[in-house]
Amino acid sequence: MKERQYSFDVIRTFCTFMVVFIHCGYVYVEYNIAGPHPMLMTYASGNWGGSFVSMFFMLSGAALYYNWRDRLKKIRGKGGLLDFYWKRWLTIFPMFYVAWFIMYVINSRKLGTWYWAGSRRIMWMTALGMDGYFMHHGLNYYCLGEWFLGAIIILYLLYPLMQFLFLHARWPVTLLLTVIFVFNVYRHLLSSMENTNLFIYLVKYYNSHITMPDSRCVWTCLYGLWLGMLYIQYKNVLGRFVAALASLLLIILLAVVHVPLPEVIASDVMGFLWFILLSWVTDFCVGQYRKGRFHDIFSGLLARWIRFMSKYSYGIFLTHHVILYALMEPFRGGEVKNLAQSLLLILCEFVLASLASFLLTEGVNGALKGIGKLTGKRREAA
Repeated sequence: MKERQYSFDVIRTFCTFMVVFIHCGYVYVEYNIAGPHPMLMTYASGNWGGSFVSMFFMLSGAALYYNWRDRLKKIRGKGGLLDFYWKRWLTIFPMFYVAWFIMYVINSRKLGTWYWAGSRRIMWMTALGMDGYFMHHGLNYYCLGEWFLGAIIILYLLYPLMQFLFLHARWPVTLLLTVIFVFNVYRHLLSSMENTNLFIYLVKYYNSHITMPDSRCVWTCLYGLWLGMLYIQYKNVLGRFVAALASLLLIILLAVVHVPLPEVIASDVMGFLWFILLSWVTDFCVGQYRKGRFHDIFSGLLARWIRFMSKYSYGIFLTHHVILYALMEPFRGGEVKNLAQSLLLILCEFVLASLASFLLTEGVNGALKGIGKLTGKRREAA
């Protein structure tokens, strides 16, 4: 059995906490709520939201590669391709369907119609978990989670291919993905050029049809996944103190000094630096714990909170938006008079989202276990 990577729990918790905190700040702006609010949006070289989301993609690549790099060598059976996709489906869709249906009913009752987003035929995007990812194409029945879900689903679909390429052509593919990632960020510069050759024509055609922000483009998400896989492969180098110290210094530099990088590239760089730093800090603390340190009450409570947040992070991700908007609706266009009240509202958001995630996660997992036992008994009876 593989050794548990506690750094995955810490990174997942850290990113979940920061993304929810950032979204709280955005709602203050979106709802035009006056008053002193703790906001964390941008740093000198980029934006925090993009950096922490990129860390989620890196975490997906790191966790998948750590757990599956010695598998996926067959189609059927345990550890095979179908087993991989089935486990990914169970991880994502049952909870998503239940939570989405609840919000769909709430929205339908609120708006007075079951067809509040138009034809039911566009529900195929929801059925595939892609409604948030393709929301820029127009209104659909998206009412839960966000674009990130669709991006993760795409990455899961591509992962077996990416692992094959990683094991058999790691550096040529790394170079290719880097070129594509960087080119995709700068491709808009060619839109003003004349169609002097086929390449420029194709790029301009691509630019006119791909309207998704570069931060959400599949190439950006895929590059984050690949960086996570690279970290696991070369952890013996990237997991050292020197790498962590260098990451900390570069994080400070990017945060306080404007480095002339496109925001998307800066986000991936910042995310990878945080990934390296948090991984080293976690491994250091775990090592100290095994030597008899960090056995106090505070450390125990912190460890329990991290395990809780890591376990229920997906449910928090699904539910926190709708809870946040409902919580802040009474203050729309008004004022939150002091910082203490602002912090209290953010704390309420975390508590309510955590509670909703706990109920959703445990309820769906309990139902799936019950279905599994029932179908197993029926097979035995047959």
